[in-house]
Amino acid sequence: MGSAGGGGGGGSGGAAGVSSLASIGLSAYGSILQGEGTAAADTMKASQLTTAAEFGKTQATLGDTVYREKLNQTLSHLDAMQASGNVDPTSPTSDSMKQYATMVSDRQRMAFDISEREQAAMDTASANYLTQSASFAQQMGVFNAVTGIVGGLGKAAVLA
Repeated sequence: MGSAGGGGGGGSGGAAGVSSLASIGLSAYGSILQGEGTAAADTMKASQLTTAAEFGKTQATLGDTVYREKLNQTLSHLDAMQASGNVDPTSPTSDSMKQYATMVSDRQRMAFDISEREQAAMDTASANYLTQSASFAQQMGVFNAVTGIVGGLGKAAVLA
């Protein structure tokens, strides 16, 4: 009778062992999927930031063009006003007005350009960081899976 009881206990222990191994395997798979999910999210964000950086560079170039066009228009208006008033285009006042308009336009153009390009540089740096983070997340998912398997097998060996 003692051997029948021992056999029943062995069957129960075998089922527990299989269940424990299945749990270890599922936990490892979950760790890998978590790493891949985090990596996919980081990769998507990196892609969005790369697109934003490229758009920012384009905006800076377009802004430069627009500010230069506005300056040309302003200088043309000044020339037209001076011509209609019979003002000498070489007078110091005319020159001073044009220099001031140019200075204001250049300041606005440069501020816009620097702002857009700096934002693009920040977006690029963030995209690079997230790309590295995605790679790290995948590696950590695999690492967590391996450590979970090793730890689980170690516990199973102690219990056996």
